[in-house]
Amino acid sequence: MGLTSGIFAKGAAPVLERALSFCEQRHRVIAQNIANVETPGYQPS
Repeated sequence: MGLTSGIFAKGAAPVLERALSFCEQRHRVIAQNIANVETPGYQPS
């Protein structure tokens, strides 16, 4: 049984999907904060 087969067989895929979604949203917020850091009056998220 390969790594991916074991992950899907044990039902970990939904957990991994949620973790990936969280990381994606976190990355987006950080990137927006960095992009706007020098904008006058900008309030970080």
